[in-house]
Amino acid sequence: MTISTMTSKGQTTIPKEIREYLDLHPQQQIAFEAKDGYVIMRSVNSSLDRFAGILPSKRPAANKAQERKAVAKALALKGKKR
Repeated sequence: MTISTMTSKGQTTIPKEIREYLDLHPQQQIAFEAKDGYVIMRSVNSSLDRFAGILPSKRPAANKAQERKAVAKALALKGKKR
């Protein structure tokens, strides 16, 4: 088990062995989920990024701005359905 101390601002350092295990890099997003008395931390980008470019396509890849716009649109549509 690895231990880290939280600051008065609620910040902590993710230990090196955990950063390496999750392949975390600066500015990368991390998701937290509380479940059954535990907190699960995972890399947001790692699950699908490893498959990028695996399939041939004639269509150019979206850039980050296009991705954000598509996600915002999808979330807006999802909110309207509720």
